Amino acid sequence: MRVLSPLVQTNEDTPEQLGRRERKKAETRRAIRRAALEVARDRGVEGLTVAQISDVADIAPRTFFNYFACKEDALVTDGTLTAAELRERIAGRPADEAPLDTLRAVLRESTLVTTVEADREQILLQQRLVQGNEGLMARQLAQFSTVERALAEALAERLGVDGDADLRPQVLAALSLGVVRVAIRRWAADGTRSPGELITEGFEVLARDE
Repeated sequence: MRVLSPLVQTNEDTPEQLGRRERKKAETRRAIRRAALEVARDRGVEGLTVAQISDVADIAPRTFFNYFACKEDALVTDGTLTAAELRERIAGRPADEAPLDTLRAVLRESTLVTTVEADREQILLQQRLVQGNEGLMARQLAQFSTVERALAEALAERLGVDGDADLRPQVLAALSLGVVRVAIRRWAADGTRSPGELITEGFEVLARDE
């Protein structure tokens, strides 16, 4: 079995080397997710083990834990990574942009959506597994809570308000993720329109009902 060594960043790394390392890490993460879905599909979530995932992904079991804390995390959305990405995207948007426009733009461009568009069959399998397992569902909801909290905090900073005293950041964050969930569910059902198109329409509905 080929063993992937931990990806360690040093002060001597060039931007090109760092770019390769990050791409390699992303590829390994995707390979682990694909392997986890494949094994869970064939053996069920309860029969899934880290050893089986590692074997299919062609990595050492210890490498698995460089990316995921447990086997279940490989089957659900990574809220921490998504949250960090969305924070960065929100910070980079034009200062005078309306909050809903900002949220629509960052969510359409995020890996939360682009990953779905890139691999429909994998996402459909993931959704079926999550929907059919209470433990995975609870973990998935917790991951989305992490994303929602990050959106609310980033919006509060952008608006210059106290997120605990002002309801707008939390309400807008919750509504926005609701749009994403509906868009992905609609897309998964028939696939005739992309998640990005459905997200745009969902935000248009929110804008009309403001």
